[in-house]
Parts: sequence; C-alpha cells; structure tokens
Amino acid sequence: EAESVLAEAQRRVSASVQASERTEPIEVQAKGAEKALEQARLQVANPDELLTDSRWEAMVLTFKQSESRLLGEWCAEKRRGFADAVACPIPKALADLADLAAAKEGEPALIWNAAKTEVVIAARAADGRVTMVKGGAPVQKNRTWQLVLGSLLALLALLGFIYRKQLRPHLGAYAYVFPAMAAVIVLVFVPFGYGLSLSFYDVTPTREAFVGLTNFTDILFARGAGDPHSFYYTTLITVVWTAVNVFLHLAIGLFLALVLQDPKLRFKKVYRVLLIIPWAIPNYITALIWKAMFNAEYGLINRVFSLGSFSWFDSPLTAFCANLATNVWLGFPFMMVTALGALQSIPKELYEAADVDGAGRWRKFTHVTLPLLKPAMIPAVILGVIWTFNLSFNVIYLVSGGAPDGATDILVTQAFRYAFEQYRYGYAAAYATIIFGILMAYTMITNRITKATEGAFE
Repeated sequence: EAESVLAEAQRRVSASVQASERTEPIEVQAKGAEKALEQARLQVANPDELLTDSRWEAMVLTFKQSESRLLGEWCAEKRRGFADAVACPIPKALADLADLAAAKEGEPALIWNAAKTEVVIAARAADGRVTMVKGGAPVQKNRTWQLVLGSLLALLALLGFIYRKQLRPHLGAYAYVFPAMAAVIVLVFVPFGYGLSLSFYDVTPTREAFVGLTNFTDILFARGAGDPHSFYYTTLITVVWTAVNVFLHLAIGLFLALVLQDPKLRFKKVYRVLLIIPWAIPNYITALIWKAMFNAEYGLINRVFSLGSFSWFDSPLTAFCANLATNVWLGFPFMMVTALGALQSIPKELYEAADVDGAGRWRKFTHVTLPLLKPAMIPAVILGVIWTFNLSFNVIYLVSGGAPDGATDILVTQAFRYAFEQYRYGYAAAYATIIFGILMAYTMITNRITKATEGAFE
C-alpha cells in the first residue's frame, strides 16, 4: 500500500506541474501544517495511544497557479512502526517523498521540500516540546544561547562591581562606549558563543541531541585525507587557493601601484578610478559576470580564444583557474590602493640620497621602497589571507559551485553545504569553529613573527 501511495503522489505532482503555466510561479502551501501541529500535541500527550493508529494523515499539499486555481491535493500513508520512537508528525512517507523529489528537478522538488519544511516547523512548535525521542527520553531544546547571553551579562556585571572604584571617574566615557559594546556583545559574542555551543549537538530539522566531541572527531577522522570531501583535502585546496590568490593580488597590486606612482605617467586619476572599479562593484555581481564569461556555449572567453565549447567546470584544474581569475580580478585593487598610499608616504629625500650614492632602480626598490612598504603591506597581506581563506564564498559558490563534485570547494563553502543543503547544523557549527581556530592561530603566529604593527622608522 505504501508503494502505491508514493507512486500516486508522484503521479499527481507531475500532472499538476505539467498542467500549470511553466512561465508563471506556482504558489506552494502546506495546508497540512495545522493538522500536523494538532497531531504533534496529541503525540506528546498520549504517545502510547497513537502506537495503535493504523493510518496516518501526514499533510495535504495544495498547488495553486497565479489565478489560484486548485490543481491537486492529497498525500496519505499507512504508519509504520516506531523504530526510532518518533514523536513528531514527520512519518516515513514524507522522507520517502523527499527522496523521490531529490531525483527530480524543478517544481516537484521545490514542492516537496517546501512542504517538508512547513511540517517540521509545525512539529517543533507543538507545546514548545521536542521533535524526536530516542530511547524513551525526550531530547530537550537547546537553550544555550540564553545561557551564553546571561553569562556574558553576569560577567560584565561582576567586572563592573569589582572595578567600580576605577570606573567611577570615567563613567561618562564608558556611557558613550556602552552602546557600541552592547552591539558587539549582541551581534558578535552571543552568536559566536551560540555557534560554539551548537557544535557539541547533533542538530537537524527533526532532532536535537548532545553528542559532545563527536562532530569534531567525525570532521577530523571519519574520512581519509584523499577523499575530495574530507576536511584535510578541503583544507589543502583552501590553503593553495589562499596562497595563489594573495600572491597574485600582491604582485599585480604592487606592480600597478608602482606604475601609477611614475611621475611621467599622464591621466593618473583616470587610471586610478578605472582600476578601483572591480573592487567597488559588489562581488556577487562580478562573480555572475565571470561565470557567464566562462560558459561553454556562449562564454566570451571561449569565443576570444577560439576554444569552441570547452567546459571550464568539468576539470578541477580548469574550474580552479576560473575561480582564481574571478577572485584575482576582485582582489588586486585593495593591494594596489594600499601600496599606492604607502608609496606616497615615502620621503623623496631618501630616493635623492640613493641617487647621490649611485643606486639604480633595482637597488632603490629593494633597499628603499620595499623596506618602507613593509609596515603597510604586511597587515594588508594578513587581511588578504583571512579574507581569501574565509570570505571567498561568493566566488566559489557562484562561479564553479564547487564543481566538479566538490573538488573546488573551500572550507567555508563546505560548511555552508553541511548547514543549508544537508541541514546538519551542529556539524556545520563544528566545522566553522575549526575554521575560526585555524584563522586565530594564523593571525597570532604571523603577528608575532612579522611584528606587523611596528612602524617603518622604529
């Protein structure tokens, strides 16, 4: 009976989609959400009584065109045993239907996914209770964010009490600083603390359970280093991606800054404006433009270089190069502006003294320019590494999409996929925590080694 129900559901979805106007959006409404909510309340109150229920109405899907014409509604399935002691209105049928939709494209998949989300939300709202039971003991909702916020406020109050004598003469100054500090606490420390706590839980749309360090051990040891989806392989790709990008950003930016600093160059202001444009345009727009340029059928790059229908995203190397070209285009203006500002701050007397000593261009560059560029460029390189390592999401996701088969994904896009494509929120939080640890260690080590905050003339 279950197989026939699923087959009929699949047939009705296909028929409804085919009957609709393909150019008009389909409004998806999960009308069964209220009924699912009521069923959730009943289950929480009388779980044993519902074990004998032979049938289970999961939800009703309503498909509407822009004219609101009813196209179809129906989905029911015989309940199966409580193998996992499920205590939420998400029957096996819904998972089966989602699996069917996963093999499809377009509206069917969107319909089933939207319906599943609505039912999950309804279930989680039932009496503020849990959505799944394991071993007969309910897994309570994660209230850690409240504990984090309360702990931070308590810590601030304690520090204020301890140092009240020292703070009293400066209360006026602290009153001005308080709004900014409150914003930092709410917008930075609380989300960070909540994300850190979430990494110790197994959190999905239907389950919350404390798992300790399991997420971290799974990330670090569950897959072999050669697996394209393993943490170590993705980290290697991320490190290579970051190193190549920052090197090209620095080389191109410094070269253009030296060219713009040449006193013989005319129309400098025009060139500066033109070279800053890639940095000024939102990066997601630039990423989409470059993706279109790399298109196998109508892409500008294939036409200019007579490459025919060459597909850039079928090979890890060419897909990496496509991402690289896009990110270099976005990143070199920052290095150019930083280097140009540093060059303009170098006293001309130093170059005049070098001329008196008979130094050529190369010796002036290596003995005067580079040493005095160091205080400005090293912090810029550190920032460039952090941005490229952690903030290249738009380029990877929009240009190659990780193709082929995740081979060009970096750590941040992989964490995104775990959270918003696989709905493994705790696992993704653990992934993000590891990324934060890597960047924090890198920043501390580089600052200590390079002493980037020291002045040029100290």
